[in-house]
Amino acid sequence: MARGRPAVTRARVLNYWRNHGPCPIMQVVRATGADRSYVKRILLQERTMEIHGKSLIIDDDVIRRFNEKIDKSPGQGPGGDCWIWIGARDSYNYARGIMVNGRMVRGTHLSLAIAGRERPSLDLIALHSCDNRPCVNPDHLRWGTDIDNAEDHRQRGRRGPHWLPDEVVHEIHRSNERNLDIARRLGMTPAAICNIRKGRAHKRIYDQYYPVT
Repeated sequence: MARGRPAVTRARVLNYWRNHGPCPIMQVVRATGADRSYVKRILLQERTMEIHGKSLIIDDDVIRRFNEKIDKSPGQGPGGDCWIWIGARDSYNYARGIMVNGRMVRGTHLSLAIAGRERPSLDLIALHSCDNRPCVNPDHLRWGTDIDNAEDHRQRGRRGPHWLPDEVVHEIHRSNERNLDIARRLGMTPAAICNIRKGRAHKRIYDQYYPVT
């Protein structure tokens, strides 16, 4: 799937699989328009849920290992009360998580489970009220759909790279940093930074750096 194409929701992939599966992964890719690696990841998560069941066994060891991965120092995040994940993060700056009951559980998902709000459905994702991706404070998290997530971005004025002010776009074009490093610093995705640098977003500014001759 070419970068910049609208995201395919998790629910769409799962609905097709449940209605037509088992079937080849490429059939799901063609039917939904999702990226092959994304489909594989979603179906692996679905299979994991089938094998291990939905309930997590939260014992003292899990809570101890979770607490070892977070920094609760005051003054962090927009409201000063974010819990920052200091363990491994993914390319989007979200907490990767820890192993629980033989499977990897994201930091945000585990935080909600420890707080007694375990993930009720595979179709749901953890949403941040603080808009701070490394945060795992359960008071800042809630379960929601991809559509809820998109609505959050709309309300915050964040719709991909298009919400960025011009001065930040200029900074991206002048920077020698990798897309991944810029994305982590700005709280965006590497694909969004790539779209800016390729002129797919903010083309007016892109043309100032790469004029057509």
